[in-house]
Amino acid sequence: MYKVFNDTQKIIIAKSNADLIFGDAITICIKDHRKLLQIIDNHVINNSSLDLILLSEQPESLIDAFEEIFTIHLAAGGWVFNAKGELLMIKRNGKWDIPKGHTEAGESMEETAIREVMEETGVADLYITENAGISQHIYFHKGKTILKKTQWFVMKTKFKGILTPQTSEDITKVKWVKSKGIEMKLKKGWLSLLDFYFDKNDKIKP
Repeated sequence: MYKVFNDTQKIIIAKSNADLIFGDAITICIKDHRKLLQIIDNHVINNSSLDLILLSEQPESLIDAFEEIFTIHLAAGGWVFNAKGELLMIKRNGKWDIPKGHTEAGESMEETAIREVMEETGVADLYITENAGISQHIYFHKGKTILKKTQWFVMKTKFKGILTPQTSEDITKVKWVKSKGIEMKLKKGWLSLLDFYFDKNDKIKP
């Protein structure tokens, strides 16, 4: 299932015969993909209060048309666990988050993820144990509508040093969070991360 978040709005693209029920979501069956831009303007850009389900007999083609509307930014990050099974979390712009950042030229996604975790938190000695998948969200920046695709990795570390928030990236706090507190912190962050955590719970674990 193709899923994108626009703040608290969930956008899903699926095949026409998909059995999807999401409360008060707006469901639109699209036969002419040329009408997609108007639909996105009406239900995403100008009105993001309800979830949106887009159905098509050719969902892959609809996904291609959807992504052509946006400027694509690639990023990578890490769900990092220490030897105690605690998850590394950051507080950025007042919301709890998972360390991540944009890729740089010549980097692999794995290299980006490890670099960003180190820069944003000060944690070193990282190694990847799992490719957890991709989350997607929309945001607006300098007049552009961005579709950010973040590749997530599960990482482990034996690091016991001082946690150092990257204040230049508006990070004010870095914390190791016990398993019982992860859900509560994610609920104080981004819906896309909370959804990803539950969706990939078989992979995101110490």
